[in-house]
Amino acid sequence: MNFNDLYGNKALQETVKQLIANDTMPHAVLLSGMEGIGKFRFARAIAVEIAALHSDKKQEKIDESENLFEHLNIFYVIPTGVKGSGNNGVFNHDDYFKTIFSLKNEKNSYSNIIPLGYIQYIISQLKYKSVHDEDRIIIIRDAHYMTREAQNALLKILEEPPDRVFFILTTANEDKLLPTIISRCSRYLMSGLNENEMNRFLSNIGTDIRGKKLLTLLANGSPGILLKYSQFDVKSIADNLASALKKGKLIKLIDGIEKSIKLNKENKKIILKIYKEILLLMLYYDYIDNDNIFDYDLHLRKDRIERVLDKIIETEKNSIYNMSWETEWGVVFYNLIGG
Repeated sequence: MNFNDLYGNKALQETVKQLIANDTMPHAVLLSGMEGIGKFRFARAIAVEIAALHSDKKQEKIDESENLFEHLNIFYVIPTGVKGSGNNGVFNHDDYFKTIFSLKNEKNSYSNIIPLGYIQYIISQLKYKSVHDEDRIIIIRDAHYMTREAQNALLKILEEPPDRVFFILTTANEDKLLPTIISRCSRYLMSGLNENEMNRFLSNIGTDIRGKKLLTLLANGSPGILLKYSQFDVKSIADNLASALKKGKLIKLIDGIEKSIKLNKENKKIILKIYKEILLLMLYYDYIDNDNIFDYDLHLRKDRIERVLDKIIETEKNSIYNMSWETEWGVVFYNLIGG
């Protein structure tokens, strides 16, 4: 992975490349931004650039080995379900390479965590001399999945980092990171892609103009989200949702969601998220009387829309609302249509 493979965030690319070229790259960097905008790819491009600076190998060779996750001086930390085989769950080489295998096969699961034993393994590897005495880079993908114990272990080495060791953390949720970790890093906020950059991804998606417009709205500048959501018929979801709202048919809506989940059980969370996000967009555009992509003539009362938006925000912020998704949709319907 190198900067030529990336889209967007050009100014940040130039800033980072200049820091690396001047040998002034901070020892710890935090790449922050919304889900799916390419933070991990950006981190990998940084790693290749750093690794090439003091190496006898050409950058193309380093890039080639990094693309296979096989460069010996670049370590990867990702959310995983792998359990450490050592005492108290400390990772060994086999455990580490199991996680690398999941990276190669793109089977990273976000229901997993980054445990203490994983961080302890990485720290233990830094005690040894690097291959050819070159720089070493540790990329921590979705760092907010680190347990509190793992974060505390990382904090210790961030406070006194070994020479020529660089940490690159990525996160879509800084609130779950210790403030002390954030303060030890140089923080760079990454932005989503603009319309022209997103069109590159849309060109390979087989749907009509309306479907592409809907995907663009849902993705909000995130190519990762766009590609993930493009696996589903978002137009039909929007049409079914609008029909249920117009006719007051909650059971019909629940049945439609259940059928979608049964056909794709492993993506239940994504399906529920798509329904909720389309609902939010639908309510927003109905509220401002927009007749473009959501021309459904719902004619919902403004005060009811405001009530539902407040309710959705409230349930997401407060963990005490541990309702099933069916109950959540019942609450939405009650506030929009009846009561």
